[in-house]
This record gives sequence, C-alpha cells and structure tokens, in this order.
Amino acid sequence: RFSHKAFLLDDGRVFVTDGLALAPTGDPNVDIPIVIPQTYDFETGLWALEGPASDLQRQLQEEWIIHHSSVKLSDGRILRHRLQIDELWTEFVNEIDVFDPSLNSWTPLPKPPTQRIGPDMVLLDDGRVLVLGGQDIVPSGPQDVILPFVGTAEIFNPETNEWQQAATMDQPLFRQAAVPLSDGRVLVVGGVSLEGTGTGSARAEIYDPATDTWTPTEDMSIERGRPNAILLADGRVLVTGHQRFDFRATTGRVDIYDPDTDTWTAADELSQPSDGHSLTLLPDGKVLAAGGENPVVRSSNYYSTTEIYDPETDRWTPGPQLTQPRTNHSATLLRDGRVLLVGGIGPENEFSPLTSMEFVTP
Repeated sequence: RFSHKAFLLDDGRVFVTDGLALAPTGDPNVDIPIVIPQTYDFETGLWALEGPASDLQRQLQEEWIIHHSSVKLSDGRILRHRLQIDELWTEFVNEIDVFDPSLNSWTPLPKPPTQRIGPDMVLLDDGRVLVLGGQDIVPSGPQDVILPFVGTAEIFNPETNEWQQAATMDQPLFRQAAVPLSDGRVLVVGGVSLEGTGTGSARAEIYDPATDTWTPTEDMSIERGRPNAILLADGRVLVTGHQRFDFRATTGRVDIYDPDTDTWTAADELSQPSDGHSLTLLPDGKVLAAGGENPVVRSSNYYSTTEIYDPETDRWTPGPQLTQPRTNHSATLLRDGRVLLVGGIGPENEFSPLTSMEFVTP
C-alpha cells in the first residue's frame, strides 16, 4: 500500500491503515483504497489483518470504494473515519469506528454529521478529535469530476461518543496538513483549494478549540498542494513539499512557522526538490526526511536518500541510504530510536506499490 498511515501502539506493535493500492487491471493511473488495516508484531515478525470480516468481503468483491482517515487517541485506541461509496457512486455510507489493540476488536460509533473524503483528524489536548477538510460527494459523479471541498469542521468526543459542530474554516481545502501546536491550537497549512488554478495554496490558519475560532496567519513563501508538516521540539512547525494535481511540480524549499511571533521564515532547503517523502521527529530534536520523488512524470525519479535537519543550526545534512527508493510510504519512530519505513511506491515496472519495509538508524 502507499499514502497510508502508521501508528506505534502502546503494546509495541505497529498499526498500518488507510492508503491505496494499484487497481487489479495494473493501470498505474488507477488507484483503489485499501480496506483492511494490518499490525506488525516485532516479537513474531508477522503481519496480521485487523479489519472486520465485512470489510474484507467488500474488498474481495470490489463493490465498494472505502476512504479512510485515522488518528491515535489518548488512550491508545485508533479512531477511523470511513466513507464508503458503491461503484456506481449512487450509495454512500458515512461511518466511524475505533480499534482497541488490547482486544484486537473494532467498535462502531455514532456517524459523523458531514460526509467527506480524505479529511484530516487531529488529536486535541483534551482528548477530543478535530475533523476538517476533505472532499464532498457528487451523487452519480464520475471519477474525473472535481469534487467540492469541505470547509466545515467537527469535533468528536471519544469519552461521550458525541459529535459537535466546530467553526467553519476560512477556506475549504483538500490535501492540507494539520499539526497540533504546543499550546493546544491546530495549524492547518497549504492544500488544494478551488480558488485560482487549484494547484495549491500558500495560506495557513489556526484553530483555537478554547474559543472555537479560526485565525489566518501570513502566507507561506510558496504554494504547497500536498505539504508535509511536523512540530519541532521547540514548538515551531517545519513545512516541506509541494505537489500539483498533475504531479509535475515539486520544491525543495522549506518554511518554518513560529507561533510565538506568528511569522513564517525560510529555512535551509532540501538538497533536491521532493514530494512524497516522510518527516520524523527524532529523540534529539532533529528531523529525518526519507525517500520521496521529483515527479517530472509520475513514474520516475524516486529517491533512496535521506536528509537530517538540525533546527539549532538550520542545516540539512545527508543521512543513511535506503535499501530501495520509495515515496508515499509511512515512517514510524520506534522506542529504540530507529525509524520504520513501510510500503510506498517504488520504481519497479515504473510504478509499483511496495510490500517491503526497512529500518533507518539516523
């Protein structure tokens, strides 16, 4: 799978969920969402399927398209937002459920008020979850129709299993990045909007759950259609990457947001333009950027390189070489300080979802 998420569970296993796979036809321009999550157990070295039987049946029958978004809760469970669409785009099922690692079981929860494809889910300081962004549904709409973007936001309380409406974003977005700040607020950056050409947005705004308000910041230095963003140990936010819908624009430019001064500044650039790389905050406060691509065309220029950013010196330096090029993979920081890279896309046959994984020791 690729474009998925991975979480380190409290029992030490790695939980991999969401993401896409290549269509059974082998057409590199057609992706299908992956339904079943998996866990990796370091003690046994084995992967296990962790999805309900009904999901597996739908996956095998290929009668449903199921889009997932997930977040790890304060109590260690995994909350999953699901929008299921039949192959004719005439029937939609909007659901949410939670995976309990101690029981290896799923529990359905009250449905979210808004149907959306690919929202961001952010864990707030008080244990609630902010759901924002994504795309709405066009009934009977063909796949090549640009779906409307969602500007509404909602908050789910896992203690009471209740939803509440949050304030509406200043600009509806899709493929944005959302990062919880040290003070409890949430920074949302970049993404694709319906304004202009739809190639990306340089805008950023902050949600304050204490006041239920959105406040715009100044713009980033560049439009970022699918950015990566990570909270640094000092409370600032590092933002990298950019992608257009046509997969033909990337950048090595890096922006840093300082919430104390409410300003953006340019940081040291990556050594090469990159999209689809992972960012991992290391125990020493540095950041590992691994893999990625420079897609002049979709099926070329995959990276097997890594770079490490030092916030104290504002410098990127070369890191360990990967065993194989990969992009759109997941990266999980393990308890021993290593980083586990899983899946992604590699250059085999020009466009090939990967089943491999590897450890990076920064």
